[in-house]
Amino acid sequence: MNGQATSQIGRWAFLAVAASLMALSRVHLGLRHDARLYFGDALARLDPQGVGRDLIFAHDGQFGFSLYTPVLAWLVGGLGLSAAVLLVSGLGLIAWLAALVLLMSRLLADLPTAWRRAATVLVIAVAPYYGAHEVFAYGEAFATPRILVEAVGMAALACWLADRRWLAAGMLVAGLALHPIMALCGLAVLFVALCLEDRRWLLAGLCGAVLATVAAGLGLPVAERLLRVMDPAWRAISEARSPTVFVSLWPAEAWGRIAVQAVTLGLAARLSQGPVRRLMIAALVAGLAGVAFAWTADRFSLVLPIQIQAWRTLALMAILAAAGLAICVRQLSGRGPTGVLAVCALVVGWTYIGWDLIPMVAAAVALVAALIGDRAVWSAPTVAGRSMIGLTALLVAAWGLVRFGALQNGLAVLPSGQGVGLGLIWNSGLPGWVAAAAALGLAARPSVLKTGAMIGGSAALAVLALALWDGRSGFARQRESGPDPALRAILAERPGEVLWLTGDVEPWTLAGRASWASKFQGAGVVLSRPLAIALNARIDRLIAVGLVGQDWKTPFGAAPSAPRTPALAQVSALCAAGDAPAWIVAPIAPGAAPDLTLKNRSWTARQPYELDLAGRWFVTRTYAVIPCVGR
Repeated sequence: MNGQATSQIGRWAFLAVAASLMALSRVHLGLRHDARLYFGDALARLDPQGVGRDLIFAHDGQFGFSLYTPVLAWLVGGLGLSAAVLLVSGLGLIAWLAALVLLMSRLLADLPTAWRRAATVLVIAVAPYYGAHEVFAYGEAFATPRILVEAVGMAALACWLADRRWLAAGMLVAGLALHPIMALCGLAVLFVALCLEDRRWLLAGLCGAVLATVAAGLGLPVAERLLRVMDPAWRAISEARSPTVFVSLWPAEAWGRIAVQAVTLGLAARLSQGPVRRLMIAALVAGLAGVAFAWTADRFSLVLPIQIQAWRTLALMAILAAAGLAICVRQLSGRGPTGVLAVCALVVGWTYIGWDLIPMVAAAVALVAALIGDRAVWSAPTVAGRSMIGLTALLVAAWGLVRFGALQNGLAVLPSGQGVGLGLIWNSGLPGWVAAAAALGLAARPSVLKTGAMIGGSAALAVLALALWDGRSGFARQRESGPDPALRAILAERPGEVLWLTGDVEPWTLAGRASWASKFQGAGVVLSRPLAIALNARIDRLIAVGLVGQDWKTPFGAAPSAPRTPALAQVSALCAAGDAPAWIVAPIAPGAAPDLTLKNRSWTARQPYELDLAGRWFVTRTYAVIPCVGR
C-alpha cells in the first residue's frame, strides 16, 4: 500500500475515532439541561393557550432575542418532539466536530499531523467545563443554540487564521441571531486580536462603549438596563437559584480551572508564532477580561452587564487551552528537567481540575518552571526528570483510584432503566484521560500504529458509539413521545396549570399543560424580574406547606430532597388560594399510598421514573393525580 493510500486511510480512521469519542463523551440523554427551556418555548409557540401560559414563557426574558426556538417549533410541528430533539442534538455535535477539525487544521498547521490529531482528542475528551459548578461545558450534549454558535465561533477563528476576516466577523454577526451572548464572546476574541495588531482599534472600542453609555442614559430599549441596578429582592432570588451567573459566588474549583486553562494557553501562545500566537493571546485576554467585566457587573449589581454573562468568553479560551496542552507537551518535554517539570505540573493540573486548590498550585508551578527554562541548573538532570515523571504518575494513579472507586459506587446503585450508565462512566474522567494518553503516546511515536490496527480500532469504536450514543431512559423516551392519553383524560375534567412535584417538563410533554411551578423553571430568573418574583412566591408556598424541599430555591446549596407523598392538610393549605394549580401530580414511592381523602386518581407511567438523589435513587411508575383549586 502506497503512502498516499495509507494517509487517506489514516485521515478517515481518525475522523471515525474523533466522531466516536464525541458520541461516547456526549451521550444523548434526551430533553435535559437548557434544552428543556428551548424546546419548551417551541411547544409554547405551538400551544399558546396551553404550554404557552406557563410562567417562564409569560414572563420571557430570553427567547425573544433568538431565532432558534421558532425553528425548533417548525421542526417539532413537522417531526414530533422526540425526533426533533434527537435530530438537533446530533446535528449540533456534527457541526461542532467539523468546526473543531477545521480550527485545529489552521491553528496547529505547523505541527505534525499526529500532534494535530492529539490536540483534537484532548479538546474532545478532557475537562470541557468552564465557569463554576460544572454547569456549562463546550460541545454540550444537548440541543441548545450554544453548541451551534460555538461551532460558528471555531469556524470563524479558522477563517481568521486563513486571513478571511470579513467572513469570520460575518459568521459571528449571523450567530447573534441564534445566541447573542455566545456570538458576542467570539466577536470579543476577534476584537482583541485586531487590537493586538493595531492599537487604533482600542479607540473604536472606546467609542462603542461611549455610545452604549449614551444609549443607556437616554433610556433606549435594552440599553437602559446597562446602568440599572438589580434590586435586592431580585438579586437574592437570582443568587440562590443561579450562583453560576455571579462571579463573586464562584467557589475555588472555578478559579483553579481558570488558572490551569489560562496558564496552558499562555504557555502555548509563548511557544507559537505569528497569527496563531496573536489569536491564542486574544482568546486568553478575552477570557480573563470577560471574567473581570462580569465581576465588575456583579460588584455594582448592574442588570444588563450581569445578564450578558461576559464570563462565557471562557468557552473559547477553554477550547484553545485544551489544544494548547498538546503544544506544551510536545515543546516543553524536550527542554530538560525544567521543561519536564512544567509538563508534569500541567498534567497534574488538568487531571485534578475542579479539585479546589490543587490545580492552582499546579498551574503556578508550571508557569514558574516554563519561565525559568534553561536558566535552572540541575546537578543530576536525568534523575530529576525521571523523578518528576514518577511522582506525576503516582499522583495521576491516586486520582484514578479515587475516581474508579466513586464510579464503582455509582454503578452499583444505578437503576436498570439507566442502561450501562455511559454518562456516569465518562463523567468519571477515566475514559477521557485514557483517550488523551493514547493520543499523546501515538503522537510521540506515530510509527507504532499500523494500518490494520488503525482500521480495526476505528471501526470497533464507531460500532460501539453507534450502539451507545442514544442513552435515553425508558421514561425519557416516553415523555418525548407526546401527551399521554390516560393522563390527559383525567386532567380533562378541569382546565388550568399542573403542579408536577417531581420532574421538569412532564406538564408540557405528557399533560400538554402549563407548569404551576418547578425547580428548573428558575433557570431564567436572572433574565426576568417578573418571573423571579412570581416563581419565588409560589415555591415559598410549596416549601411552607411541606410539599417540596429547600433545593427548589437553592439547587446548588441544598441537598436534593426526596419526593414527598402529599397529605390532606398540605393540599388543602395550597389549594385554598385562588391562583392554586388545577391539579397536583405526585409520584408515589413503592409501598406508599396517598391519603384517600384527597380524592385523587391514579396514573401509571409506561416506564419507571428514576431520580438521582446524590447517590440514592427514587424509582416509581405510580402517580397520584390530585384535584386542587376549588376543592
